[in-house]
Amino acid sequence: MSCSPPSLARSGAQLSGRTPSEVLSQVVFRAVWPHPHWAVSVLDWHGLTGHRADKASEVAARHRVSVTTLRHRIRLTQVVGRRVPLSSALISELTRPSVVGEDALARVRVAHTFGLDIHVEPQPVGLRGRRSPAGAWAVRTVCNVLAAAGPQPLDVLVEAVARSRTLIRPAPSPAELYELLAGSGTVRLGRGRLWTLVVLRPPIPPHARLLAAMGDRVYSWSAMVRVLTELGYASVSARGRILDRHPLIRRLERNRYQLILPVAQDRASAHHR
Repeated sequence: MSCSPPSLARSGAQLSGRTPSEVLSQVVFRAVWPHPHWAVSVLDWHGLTGHRADKASEVAARHRVSVTTLRHRIRLTQVVGRRVPLSSALISELTRPSVVGEDALARVRVAHTFGLDIHVEPQPVGLRGRRSPAGAWAVRTVCNVLAAAGPQPLDVLVEAVARSRTLIRPAPSPAELYELLAGSGTVRLGRGRLWTLVVLRPPIPPHARLLAAMGDRVYSWSAMVRVLTELGYASVSARGRILDRHPLIRRLERNRYQLILPVAQDRASAHHR
């Protein structure tokens, strides 16, 4: 692997991110402003939205734009990225050898956006790799929770992923989930306590229906089963699997259930049903 000096002067503003993906997320939004909805396609091309880095044609098709449009957005991002000052720690992270499970193409694209010329060989993806099936599932679960419940601390997201686990998709530890999110389409807020989506989006339809039906109320087990049944879930699932494994439904105590609420919301105001 080699690293050549940046080809453009580092005349841009110093950004606050600690990892390449965090800094790149900020760069993308600066580059595409005032069109923030463009950001997700650029992040996808860099392999930072839960997908492995893919061909430009595949990324463009996912976002329903032409390859020319996608490449225009990428060039805008590279102009900004190559002006951003990089700390020695960031440069070391961008140019280090890849480890098993990392997306080599994504790492190359991120480094090139910052004006660094690196070459890495793709390596096999491990079972717990950043883009392994289990890792991609965990990131998708977190993104769906954040779309429905807004910014959340890491411990709440760990619980949500653990609830929705299966025997073939083991739940990641807090440290593993942190690493997965650091390389995905999420960003930290504040001093790292809260996570939110890079590009806000509405909840997926099943979650939207659940939000509309439950609100911020606390439900008994029987009331919870009734709500789920009214929403179309099978009675057997509503009484067991769905109630126990739904990422949005928290068990507060025995016979008391509630949705994950936005952090800013006063939970003390929630009333029982």
